[in-house]
Amino acid sequence: MSKTGIKEFLVYKLKQRVHLYRKLKNRKLCPRWISYKTLKAERYKFESLAGRLIDEIKDFHLSNSLMATRGTIKLSDFHILSYNGDFLGKVIEKDGHIYRGIYRESCTYFEKLWTSGILQVLARNGYIPETSITDYFTEEYPIILEHQGVSISSSKMWNYEMIKDACVMMCLIQRVCRAFGFKLHDGHLNNITFHNGRCVFIDIGSFVPDDGFCLGQSLGLIFAGLYRLLFWNLDNSILKRIQVYDEKNNEIWISPMYYDTDTFEYKHMRSKFMRYHIFHSAPLYNLLIQKVFYLYDVRPEYISILFKNKKSREEKQFSNTAKKADRDIKEVIAGIGKIIPDIESCTDIGGNLGYLAEAVYHEFKVRVVAADYRDLGSEMTYRRLKEKHIPINTFLYNYIYGSDEESRKCVMADLITAIDITNNVEIYQAWKVDSLINSISKISKKYSCITCHENQDPTKSLSAVRDAFVNFFDICCEKQFDLGEGKKALLLLGKKRP
Repeated sequence: MSKTGIKEFLVYKLKQRVHLYRKLKNRKLCPRWISYKTLKAERYKFESLAGRLIDEIKDFHLSNSLMATRGTIKLSDFHILSYNGDFLGKVIEKDGHIYRGIYRESCTYFEKLWTSGILQVLARNGYIPETSITDYFTEEYPIILEHQGVSISSSKMWNYEMIKDACVMMCLIQRVCRAFGFKLHDGHLNNITFHNGRCVFIDIGSFVPDDGFCLGQSLGLIFAGLYRLLFWNLDNSILKRIQVYDEKNNEIWISPMYYDTDTFEYKHMRSKFMRYHIFHSAPLYNLLIQKVFYLYDVRPEYISILFKNKKSREEKQFSNTAKKADRDIKEVIAGIGKIIPDIESCTDIGGNLGYLAEAVYHEFKVRVVAADYRDLGSEMTYRRLKEKHIPINTFLYNYIYGSDEESRKCVMADLITAIDITNNVEIYQAWKVDSLINSISKISKKYSCITCHENQDPTKSLSAVRDAFVNFFDICCEKQFDLGEGKKALLLLGKKRP
C-alpha cells in the first residue's frame, strides 16, 4: 500500500473512532454506585406489591371455592391460531373473539388453578387479560375460556424501559404464583405484549404446577430479556433490537446449532459488561451481576437496580424541542375535529415525546399509538405516559423504512399524524419528500394529518410537500399558520386515495 493509501486509511479509521465515540457518549453504560440500603428499599417495594396480590388472591379463594358449570353449547366453525399449543390447551378464534380450549386431560389441573383465584386477581390488576369461563365446549375441550382482546406487539418494537418493565412483571408474577403452588413455565418475551400502555402476560398455558425447579423460566428470561438490556447498555450492538427467541427465527436456529447464554456473542458481551463494572461500579452492583448472569438468580429488585436508566444529557434538549410543538398540536387537533366521526384509531409518528398523541386521546377518546424513531425519545414518551396513567401504547418504530406485516399492523391506524415532517425524521440515505408521504400512506387506513415547516431547501419547501401529499391523499383541510419569528408552517389533512 502506498503512503497516500496508508494515510487515507488512517484518516478513515480516526473518523470512524470519533463517530463511534460521539455515538456512544450518551449510552446507558456508566458507573453504578449502590448501597445495601438501596437494595433493601427495592426489595421491600416489590415484596409489598407481591404481598398485596397474594393477600387479594387468598381473599378471593376463600369466597370463590366453587368451579363454574361446564359448557353446554357446542362450539363449531372456529379457527386454531396455533397448533403448537401447550399442556393446557390451544388458543382459538371465532367471530373476532379469542378463546382457549382446555384439553380433557388438563381439566382437573385447570380447576385447581381457577379456584385458586390467581388468574382472576392477576386479570383484575391488569397483569393478564380478563379471562372468563364460557358456556362453550367441544369433544376435545370440555372447558373453553374467553380472553379479553389485547393489542399484540413484538419486543423488537419495544424500547429499553418497556423491556425492563416486562422482565420485572414476569418475575413478580412468578413470585406470586409460587406462593400458591404454581409457577410460570416460560420466561421469554413472546408471552408478553403491551396493551393501553401497560405490559400484559398473555400465555395462560404457562401457569403450571410448581415442582420446585424454576431454572428453565429464569434462563428463558435471562436469555431473551435481560441480555437485551445488557446489549442496550453496551449500545453498539444490533442484538439489542433483535428478538432472538422467536418462531420466526426457526429458519436460522436449525439443529445442531444450540443457542443459550453460553453462545459466543452472549459470553463476549457479558464479559465486556462485567469487566467495565468491576473497575467502575460498587462491589454490590457487581455482586448482583454475578447473581443474575452467572447464578441465574433473577428477582424484580435485581432487574430494577441493574438496569436503572440514567439521566441523559440529551433529555433536556428533547423536552425543549417537544414543547416548541404547541402551535402545531393546536392546529392538528383543530383539523382532526373535522373528520373525527370517521376515525377510531390514530398513530402519531412525529417524534414529539407523545404530546400530540396525548392531546388526541384526551380530545377525541380514540385508540392512540405514539411511535418514535429514537431510542431516547421513545423511552421518554413511555415513561411520561406511564407516570400519567395515560393508556397509550408506545413503540420504537421508524416509519420511513420497510417493515414486516406484524410491525406495520401495530402502528396502522385510521389516522396518521406527523409534526414538522421534513425535519423530524431520521434517514440514512438521500431522500425526497414523496418518500415520506409514501411511507405514511402505507400505514394509514383512511387519513393523514401533517405539518411542514418552512425549509431553505427548495425540494422540501411548503409547496413541494403539498405537491407530494396530493399524490397520495385528497386534501380535506389545508391551512398555513405562523410559528413566530417570521416562520411559517403548513397543515395538510387528507383522505387516502384508493
